[in-house]
Amino acid sequence: MATRTTHTSKDAYSTKELVDLLGISQPAITKRARRQEWSVKKRAKKLGGPEWLVVSMPAATRVAIQVAEARACAEQLARETVQAERTAEVRRHTARAMADLTERERKRAEAKALVYRAWLDYAKVCGLSRTAAMNAFCTLYNSGGAGLAITPEVRAAVKHISPNTVRTFGKHLRSEGLAALAGVYGKHRRGTGIIESQPEVHDYVRGAVFEYPHIKASTLLKGLRAKLRNRNIAMPSKRTLQLWLQKWRQENPALVLAIADPDASRSRHQFALGNADHAIFDLNQRWEFDSTPGDVLLADGKRHSLVGCIDVYSRRAKVLVSKSSSSQAVCSLLRRCLLDWGVPEEAGTDNGSDYVSARVTTALMDLNIRQDVAPPFTPEHKPYIERFFGTMLRDIFEVLEGFCGHSVAEAQAIRNRTTFAQRLFPKHAEDAGTVSLRLTPEELQAKLDCWCDDVYAMQPHGGFKGEAKGKTPYQMALEYTGSIRKVPDPTALDVLLLPLAPGNGGFRTVTKKGVRLDNAEYFCKELALNNMVGQRVQVRLDEHDIRHVYLFDEEGVFIGRASDLTLPEVSREAVAMQAQRLQKAMLAEQKKELRTAAKKMNVSEMGQQILAAAAEEATAIRQRDADVQTPAPVLHTSPALMEAAKAARVDAAPVAQFTAQQQEAMRLGDSITKRTQRPACFADTLPDTPAGRWQLWKDINARKQAGEELAADMETWIRLYPETSEGLGFRIMEYGLPKGMNRRAHVGR
Repeated sequence: MATRTTHTSKDAYSTKELVDLLGISQPAITKRARRQEWSVKKRAKKLGGPEWLVVSMPAATRVAIQVAEARACAEQLARETVQAERTAEVRRHTARAMADLTERERKRAEAKALVYRAWLDYAKVCGLSRTAAMNAFCTLYNSGGAGLAITPEVRAAVKHISPNTVRTFGKHLRSEGLAALAGVYGKHRRGTGIIESQPEVHDYVRGAVFEYPHIKASTLLKGLRAKLRNRNIAMPSKRTLQLWLQKWRQENPALVLAIADPDASRSRHQFALGNADHAIFDLNQRWEFDSTPGDVLLADGKRHSLVGCIDVYSRRAKVLVSKSSSSQAVCSLLRRCLLDWGVPEEAGTDNGSDYVSARVTTALMDLNIRQDVAPPFTPEHKPYIERFFGTMLRDIFEVLEGFCGHSVAEAQAIRNRTTFAQRLFPKHAEDAGTVSLRLTPEELQAKLDCWCDDVYAMQPHGGFKGEAKGKTPYQMALEYTGSIRKVPDPTALDVLLLPLAPGNGGFRTVTKKGVRLDNAEYFCKELALNNMVGQRVQVRLDEHDIRHVYLFDEEGVFIGRASDLTLPEVSREAVAMQAQRLQKAMLAEQKKELRTAAKKMNVSEMGQQILAAAAEEATAIRQRDADVQTPAPVLHTSPALMEAAKAARVDAAPVAQFTAQQQEAMRLGDSITKRTQRPACFADTLPDTPAGRWQLWKDINARKQAGEELAADMETWIRLYPETSEGLGFRIMEYGLPKGMNRRAHVGR
């Protein structure tokens, strides 16, 4: 009889390796080797001593080594899988946590990140060893932070630091992202829910969303109950499944799209390697916005912010000087660009509060401009505006009055140029008028406008390739022959860019007294004409006239310009009488239309029509089920029925009378009782023992190899059973270790 070959990952094993694989002591290995006369492969002592050749071992020992290696490989694979899932979950949790952070948490996280960045900058320029630099940085920060790029807001959020604190900031920032610095709680509860804590339920739910991406929680719950009805498993509720599906779809939008619509997934999520402007073909196809501090001290002694915008196609740019990067500044720059350049298709913005505020996002949405918000700490997402800022700050700013340097080191070098006497007696220094020569914000704005239009736009841009190589931004815009969308009415744009009322996205509910806002009551006749009491309206504030606001409905349709009724020059009685008159007229007209519609459709006979339709449907059902065979009735009796039967045989006994409809209903009830049970499926017929199931699999597999066509559930079972732990164990014992597991175990060693 031929001997089946047993494969192991190595030809020979040392005694220590066999101890780890077989789980027996070293003396036992030595005794067994002598007793069974194992052959020895000599090896230098420094390499671990001699090894035992596998070919000289009995078949049982070789199989045991195979099984142990397969088990070790499976355990290693399981550990790697768990680690990969944990890493992916941490990344998803970080992105989800950033979206769920409150404003306070976001500021706290950003403050800690700025502290860590300040430490990195300080370590580069201080010239000390890393440990000494860390101690010096913490001492300097805790004593006020003089000379560090730390704002008062950061100091207020992070009052005291130590070397370990700074190192922890860096560790969390590198491993878990910005959200970890805000304090992400609840990690200890992850994976303990009723779904995740039960592997069978978790696997079934995940498999269901793969097979049926749009499955509802109610259908999923029915499938769970049908699949696991005979198991001792706690079933999740419908609401739990709804929340799980909602959370999973929010966390895996790309995966959901890839399963539900592969074409759309490739269009939206597939990698597009190459230049960032490889897909930019039109003027105003994409604008990029960003903000940066200006590297000059102005006449008020402060550094103002620069809000910039660049058109990716032409590289033309605009800059706005503002005290801070706010939604007001962003909207002001957007207005200038819209009037001068036209309307873009897409606007790439930062993820700061000034760019994702309700005012900016609503303005872009109302203008049908798609907003592309960059993820945190990803300047590569908007490379053109970042590169533009670098060019501008290193070109014109270095020759402006009040230039304070691009970094902490440059700022310190500029301060060091001032002599001791000038620092001690600034009023008597030769250039005591230096401060008075600093620019005002208006003067800086004029210089930047001139630089953008007359210098930057007229210079050949190095980023242009191909036919556009050597051209200037001015030429690119001038030679464009496509269509450009323009805003026809600047005043309409001004209204659209007005700030929203604070809170709740600018929405307010119309009351009987109008729209209430900051202790004022606003009203216009359109509210009465449209009978809008109880409805929500969006309120836009007129920054130049507090007496009026502009009202829009939830669809963005303009309602009217409302006036403040609390002002003394407004007659509340006249306005109230006019509002009541308009409201009554509107309600009367609406009631008249409804009354006409009711008469036209004869709605008053609705009840009779419902009963007639139901009777017709019931008759059709009874006729359809007339031929259904019902089981023979089983006679039922009781002492009370037997005595009643005696009384019924008396001439004067009452006889129950049933109408034809009641008799038909009784016959229908008898037919409904005949229902067949669900036929037993293939899984219900499996043997109870593992050996019996393995033998059944071999028999069915032989039938399949012979060409027999199997039922669907039987086909599924023979395909999945060898992948289970039970089936894999029998395969190893009978056919040897699979090649993939051999190679994996060898690589793991």
